[in-house]
Amino acid sequence: MRAFGILIVCVLVAICVGVGAIRGSSTPLAYLDARGVGPAHFGMGEGEVVRLLQPALGAPNAEDINTGCGPRFTEVAWHDLVLEFRFRVFTGYRFDEGGWPVTVPGSPSDRVSPAVTVPALETRNGITLGSTVGELRAAYGRLKLVGAVQWGTPDGLVVSESAAVVNAGSPQDTIVEIETDVCGAF
Repeated sequence: MRAFGILIVCVLVAICVGVGAIRGSSTPLAYLDARGVGPAHFGMGEGEVVRLLQPALGAPNAEDINTGCGPRFTEVAWHDLVLEFRFRVFTGYRFDEGGWPVTVPGSPSDRVSPAVTVPALETRNGITLGSTVGELRAAYGRLKLVGAVQWGTPDGLVVSESAAVVNAGSPQDTIVEIETDVCGAF
């Protein structure tokens, strides 16, 4: 009977830990950086990248071509995270509130709730969707303005605040996208 009680406690702890990871615990499922996502690095094949990320992120929820850039660019999505492949080779990603932002006719229609960021990802410096520009500056130091509301980090990421902001670069503005090396990016 005691062994059964211990088993139940272990199962409950495992469930709680799993739910915490899904709902945005302080430990990300994978890190975003200028070389890729977690163990998946640019230059790897699409199948290998999906296989490497599935243990942390689960099965992708959508796949399709990038209609804005043409059929040589395919994309695999895990809700807010969209990986881009050129000729099936991993070349870039965007972690974007609401998933696929492409609205070209024929584009994937995967949309996610802006209330919950899925999956739980962040940069190695702790920046994620919903972080502020002030937190971005504190984490990275000097930033380079690379677009109207896009900031380049010293390690090569492009981090965007909402295009609806009144004062671009204000410390309280929130981050709505983190990307690198995607078709159509800066």
